[in-house]
Amino acid sequence: MLSLAAIALVVAIGAASAAARPKPPVKVVVTEYEFGFRLSRQTVPAGRVTFVMRNVGALIHNFDLIGVKEGPFLVPGQSATMSTTLKRGEYIYVCSVKYHAAQGMQGTLYVQ
Repeated sequence: MLSLAAIALVVAIGAASAAARPKPPVKVVVTEYEFGFRLSRQTVPAGRVTFVMRNVGALIHNFDLIGVKEGPFLVPGQSATMSTTLKRGEYIYVCSVKYHAAQGMQGTLYVQ
């Protein structure tokens, strides 16, 4: 039979190893089209975020998280991913193809 001290040690070791494991990144699916974006979520927790981008439009587009990271330019039907670590705050995103942001390809991502 295990003593209370042994049980407490096993529980403490399990908790420490769980705390040591990093949380998996939050996934946000970004759909690009003429002339807008559809994000699977507009608010994410602070930490590692992976954006899964897909261009479903007829023109080239990209997902540019201003001041943080610019995603690749995608031709119609193409997909890509990009990961970054975000702190709390508001982040503006745009398509950086000339005139696309002005036509509606822009928005705000909220990080809590």
